[in-house]
Amino acid sequence: MDKTIIHNGPKEYFEVVMNVVNIIKNLRQINEQMVSMTYCQHDDFA
Repeated sequence: MDKTIIHNGPKEYFEVVMNVVNIIKNLRQINEQMVSMTYCQHDDFA
């Protein structure tokens, strides 16, 4: 079923899925940057 939906689905559906994937990747990068920033701050205080 999934394959037929993807093949018959419009481009917009694929673009929406890719947008969601990109948003998740960006959120992960932001989380990693925040964690590294907090670690650096703790190092400064120590």
